[in-house]
Amino acid sequence: MSDNYSTAEMRVSERLSDGRPSAVQWTTVDWKKAEREVNRLQARIAKAAQKGKWNMVKRLQYLQAHSFYMKALAERKKIERAISDTIKRGKAWNQNVLIWKLNRQIREWVYRCPDERRKKEGSRLDYLLYEWLWRWAKRRHPRKGNRWILKRYWHPRSGRKWVFSTDTQILLCGSRILRQQRNA
Repeated sequence: MSDNYSTAEMRVSERLSDGRPSAVQWTTVDWKKAEREVNRLQARIAKAAQKGKWNMVKRLQYLQAHSFYMKALAERKKIERAISDTIKRGKAWNQNVLIWKLNRQIREWVYRCPDERRKKEGSRLDYLLYEWLWRWAKRRHPRKGNRWILKRYWHPRSGRKWVFSTDTQILLCGSRILRQQRNA
């Protein structure tokens, strides 16, 4: 079975009808639909296992392993987990070190993924980074208030109101990198 084909739904293939490769398909992924389909397939596997239908379990697991949606979700999760792990590892790091390490990972992500994918994923990554960094800052200063933490770690920079930055470094984000490449 080719990597471009998958039948998470028994009736409809996930492959695009015009035969474009899966790298191009990434730009057209409906993430909510992908999550629904993967969850649906996982539920079917669980029900078949409860009923003891092991041949069906095996067949559904094969479909799941070769599903384009499953691969796309796994790749997205891998990127998010790597960045999250860096923030978790850096509980004791100062802000400069954390920004330097995160910028390395974000640049790697930018250079590996196509422009169309970066457009869709950049804002999601920005949101997740904000959530993870807020937790990081709250953990470092549990007795300080939200305003104090905001003033300490987020500053107005380059036309944006709040950017995770220091005097010497600024955290890159998907939308900022996208603008830089458009202007270049």
